Amino acid sequence: MSKAVDIYGASVRGPRNRREGRANQDAWARSSGPFGDLVAVCDGMGSRPAADVGARAACEAVKKAVRLWPGSAASADPTHLVRLVETLWRLELSPRTASECASTCAFALREPDGHVLIVGLGDGLAVVRRADGDLLTLGGRSSESFCDETLALGTPHRIDDWWIATEPPSSGRTLVLATDGVADDIDPTQLAGFVDWLANDIGRIAPAARWRRLQQELRDWPVPHHVDDKTIAVLREAAGGQP
Repeated sequence: MSKAVDIYGASVRGPRNRREGRANQDAWARSSGPFGDLVAVCDGMGSRPAADVGARAACEAVKKAVRLWPGSAASADPTHLVRLVETLWRLELSPRTASECASTCAFALREPDGHVLIVGLGDGLAVVRRADGDLLTLGGRSSESFCDETLALGTPHRIDDWWIATEPPSSGRTLVLATDGVADDIDPTQLAGFVDWLANDIGRIAPAARWRRLQQELRDWPVPHHVDDKTIAVLREAAGGQP
């Protein structure tokens, strides 16, 4: 992992899956290497029999894709990376079918030169809090959609259904990815404060204890009657190039 980057996150089963004895259908992953620093969050569709498999496979597909992708956010067409993720995901699933493993997918890649590529399909949420306080949000659930509708790997969609954004090199940014179990419960007017809490409170805890604290916060989610699995992943840049 780059010395200028800190990545952390947590995922917990929601009350419904705990009650029914089902596996967590969310997954998250992080990876670092010559390609830069990566974080991914995926949410298997609960109506599909192998949703948990699909989410884990999507994380693995993203990790493999960024290692193979020779482009950069500054010059390459990111739809090529998206197509690579989709292909690798289907290979990861074999012998299962894509339909039974449908999953949303969101990831952020910070390249060695500081460019950031943010990509997603479905109702997960990506939020970038820039050093100057500006906020960029991507994804989330449309106000016109029904609560159980989303686009996903393994469901009919087009390449332009993916949301894609690039950020130029900078420092001091915090990028948060969250599944809909988190995103649906956050008031948009509170997003900036939520990201600041993740960066400045959770982010300052020693790594050995940080994920436990974040897991506990997700289990103690303050929204009444919440049922979904919940996953949050954070990529935090140091303000001066050092964490």
